[in-house]
Amino acid sequence: KDLIDEDVVVVKPSKLWLEVEIKTELLFASAHADPTEEARVLLQRLVPVLKRFEHPVRVEGHTDHLPISTERFPSNWELSAARAASVVRLMIEQGIDAERLTVVGLGDNKPRDANDTVEGRNANRRVTLVIPSSKTLRRWLERDPSNIEDMSDEPGATNDE
Repeated sequence: KDLIDEDVVVVKPSKLWLEVEIKTELLFASAHADPTEEARVLLQRLVPVLKRFEHPVRVEGHTDHLPISTERFPSNWELSAARAASVVRLMIEQGIDAERLTVVGLGDNKPRDANDTVEGRNANRRVTLVIPSSKTLRRWLERDPSNIEDMSDEPGATNDE
């Protein structure tokens, strides 16, 4: 609740999952995937809440649409995946079981806002923790996880079951 009140995270519940969105500027310097000290402190506050539950957590990295082309990050795909992986590494260091965690790099393909303003681009640069509800978790486990594209109840889908 404190993290929400401080506007550090945004929590978006639905029937099928819970999304915990963390603003990227709190976690990483621009065009970098090494977590800031603020990221470590933030996750030290968030991880104890996540440890109370056994649900898997999918850590999604997102970027804005501005192209990046560095030796380390030739595209937004690599940057978003590296940022998600950095968050996962910190979560593991703080006691979350690695088997619960999945890294997903989405680049600029799932924008939350329009990319034509500074505010919109800032909103699109984020890391989202997606935690399935118990009902959704049971459904996911009944399916072939290698065919995740067929899951109409994935975050970002329009299915409102």
